[in-house]
Amino acid sequence: MRGNLLLIVSAVAAFHVSAANSFSEESGNQTLDSSGRISTVGELQQRLGAMQRYVASADYSVLLPQAEKEIVYNISLQSAAPADTLAPCQYLISWEVATPSGKSSGFNSYADGNHFRYSDERLQEYHFNSDSVPFLTGRGGVQRNARFANLLPAFIADEIGRIASDSTFTYTFNPDASYAGKDVVRIDAEETVKGYTARSMSFIFDARSGAPVSIYIESNPGAISEQSVSVSYGLPLGSPVSDFSETTLIGLYPEIFERFRQGNFRLENLPGTAMPQFSIPTPTGERYTYNRGDKFARPTVIAVIDPDVASASSSVDAIRNAIEAMPSATDIIWAVRSRHIDTIERLLGYGLKEGETILAGANSLIRDCGITAFPAIIFVNTDGIIKSVHIGANKNLTEIVMQKVALL
Repeated sequence: MRGNLLLIVSAVAAFHVSAANSFSEESGNQTLDSSGRISTVGELQQRLGAMQRYVASADYSVLLPQAEKEIVYNISLQSAAPADTLAPCQYLISWEVATPSGKSSGFNSYADGNHFRYSDERLQEYHFNSDSVPFLTGRGGVQRNARFANLLPAFIADEIGRIASDSTFTYTFNPDASYAGKDVVRIDAEETVKGYTARSMSFIFDARSGAPVSIYIESNPGAISEQSVSVSYGLPLGSPVSDFSETTLIGLYPEIFERFRQGNFRLENLPGTAMPQFSIPTPTGERYTYNRGDKFARPTVIAVIDPDVASASSSVDAIRNAIEAMPSATDIIWAVRSRHIDTIERLLGYGLKEGETILAGANSLIRDCGITAFPAIIFVNTDGIIKSVHIGANKNLTEIVMQKVALL
């Protein structure tokens, strides 16, 4: 299987070899001495780490176990060095991928002790001066383990150094390789854990600049959990940014920072987005799991209720009255803040009505939807898209719910 996939990767990347080399040597993509051909692993590592400015694109294909089709990410890569002791470079990585529910996209960034990552309508940010722990734990910190950061030359330099020095790896280095008619250098390596091959890897680089051209990694080869990743590098997808500061990111992604930054992340900003995923137990001890992008069988009202709020019981009655008055079926998910079965039964009664589901201890959903007041009612269509929301109780709640359900 590995040989066949490498042939496929070679064919896909044939154009990108010329593109990557041209950009590296002619447009000033990085500042380094490219007059001589790389002859040792140490020299390759040095040239990768010495790239002051790097801009490129990459096609990243993942073949999962028993999957019929590859998942293909289109990635834009930018980095600048040197950075600091927390990361080998500053960077901005953006990506998009086609999913059954539509196109998904995101970005990761690191500069000067500040790390941002955005995906699935959630923006996370980490600042070393405020909290250093995320930067110092978990296999190198959040900044080193961001999605696709390992595709950047400075990070690849660290990986090459580990392959060359760690006894769990065996490798061969070919300084005189040819790839799609171009001069390249190549490293083929295997990582062995407890006598088993954990990963087989091939890295191909431009013979003079050291710019990455192609990567192939096969994890757990021959096992049920076998997974293959192939990467081909190409020309940049757009103009590079001048720096990777917070100000620059806000300029690039103003809507994301306005709607999804932690301080601004509220339920009111979610209409038009996909319902966040959640997995919450039911009072009977089962677990109700919803994965982002999944469809609902019918239009669904997710009513988030806090039993300690005085209007909780009247809100439940108003929502039920509205759903019962509608001509077409609509499901209700009661996401109750309390975990106590007796409390939930007093609030919702001792028998479920048709189309109703009860979730107990919905704190994770409350957090992930930015809910700060109750009741919070989320109106979701069958495609899993939040069409509208309503917060708070009032005497017209039945009519409000009917109006919003009619638009699902």
